[in-house]
Amino acid sequence: MLIASVNSSTGAVKLQKKAGATYTDLATGTATWPQDTMHRLGFRMAGNVATVTVDGATIITHTLTGGDITTFAAATSAGLLAFDTTTRFDNLTISNP
Repeated sequence: MLIASVNSSTGAVKLQKKAGATYTDLATGTATWPQDTMHRLGFRMAGNVATVTVDGATIITHTLTGGDITTFAAATSAGLLAFDTTTRFDNLTISNP
């Protein structure tokens, strides 16, 4: 599974892969994440390219390589995580473009 995550305390944004019980960072970035403000966290896969956005701005663009292409490019599951914040996901859509 590929996961887009954000830590609201530090502004760290990550694209991670989860294999079994192990999480591995594939790419990282930072975003401004003011408290008590609604934000949009987005994650998109197109072929072997994963994109993570915050409030419409691209924070991470990562191209899968090697075995990750085989394992994750045709992924059938995705995840969003938020740390150090009260989080509510609204209007979540997961689709196959």
